Amino acid sequence: MKYKIKLVIIIVLQILTIGCDQFLDVKPNKNLVVPATLDDCQALMDNKVLIEKGLGSGEVWSDDYFLTDANYLSLAENFRTMYRWDRSFIYEGAFNDWKTTYDQIYLCNLVLETLGKIDAKENEKMFYNDVLGQALFHRAHYYFQAVILWGAAYHPNNSKSELGISLRSNLDGDEKTVRASVEECYTYILNDLIRALDVLPETSISPVRPTRYAVASLLGRVYLSMGAFDKARQYIEIALDHNASLMNFNSMNSNLANSFKQFNVEVIFESRGVYPAMLTAKKANVAKELIDLYDQKDLRLKLYYAYISAGQYTFKGSYEGNATFFNGISTNENYLNMAECLARAGTLDLAIDHIINLWKNRMSDFNVDQARSDLKAMNQHTLITMILLERRKELPFRGLRWMDLKRLAALGEISTMSRLVEGQVYELKTDSRHMLLPIPENIIKLTGIKQN
Repeated sequence: MKYKIKLVIIIVLQILTIGCDQFLDVKPNKNLVVPATLDDCQALMDNKVLIEKGLGSGEVWSDDYFLTDANYLSLAENFRTMYRWDRSFIYEGAFNDWKTTYDQIYLCNLVLETLGKIDAKENEKMFYNDVLGQALFHRAHYYFQAVILWGAAYHPNNSKSELGISLRSNLDGDEKTVRASVEECYTYILNDLIRALDVLPETSISPVRPTRYAVASLLGRVYLSMGAFDKARQYIEIALDHNASLMNFNSMNSNLANSFKQFNVEVIFESRGVYPAMLTAKKANVAKELIDLYDQKDLRLKLYYAYISAGQYTFKGSYEGNATFFNGISTNENYLNMAECLARAGTLDLAIDHIINLWKNRMSDFNVDQARSDLKAMNQHTLITMILLERRKELPFRGLRWMDLKRLAALGEISTMSRLVEGQVYELKTDSRHMLLPIPENIIKLTGIKQN
């Protein structure tokens, strides 16, 4: 049995690396694929070489870091292009989020198609539903990350006319490639998650397997990105009612090279971001604008960042427990998602409660009464602005900043971003077109879909 499962994984790896070079421009040979049992499908869902590689392009385009000229010049040309916010041939090397996306979509569809052929026995139905829910969750998670990169920001007034990404629900390589509307993309993502919510268990053997509460948390994130704050609140509440744990940063050692352990109490779903080398501590310096947001009582400053020299900090606060980037779902995000939803609904006292609960575990010498008084003195707009700044301070390098920049740009709440490279200023306008990453040129040539 173990030999057969290993063979399944090897064959799928060969398809993804050779026979399925882009998925949307190559027709995979399904006859080579041999998963046939629930154990086969679970093995594919558990293999982290194959599944849940968080997309990094949004972090590259975001504003939480900068490169020195020396580090910039050490990069391959496609990464220099990305850093300058140029739009041509940014996926020329091994780093290719488009390929990563559709490799994972292929894998999820492979598992879902296999499950459709399995007649589960009564004693296998819980196992069957668990694997089904995992595949639906992963597919939705990838499609959501992809639409944030390549689809227009969601707005109910134009979501049916704006372009999203290509949606695939099967392994048919002959199916014509088209870009679905933004509305169709979000409907598809939400439908997958609602189905997953109905079948996934409440607990799992490890955070690498999604649970019902991981689904609820992701539903909250998706609805937040859509500006559907009432819906987001509904699902975040489900997740927080189950797990509202927070680490107390007062009891943590800021002198460690990596401040946090993997699978800590805040982790609801474990996923690792596959980010290019330009974002590692050896290359990327944390933006001064971000560092300046923390005051001296904020323990996150020393737990999240390593001081190098004047004006230079590097990131060390990954929930992976090492130098790689956490791209999953955690309770601290849910606190901030809930606080924003409550504040936008005008329920300011409850929003303040969530911020206070977070701050109690993030600040030294924290005065609850003074903090509450300061927050209650804010009007709704000021409180929302503060919560958005808290998101940036609490969730850096998580794969979330580009989502926030994009949704806030659509609301007119941010303006042009800029970078200084070799003495020249480069700007990224925050209008709708410039907040869309370019689709790889070979995909445009082979499929004829419209470029961003």
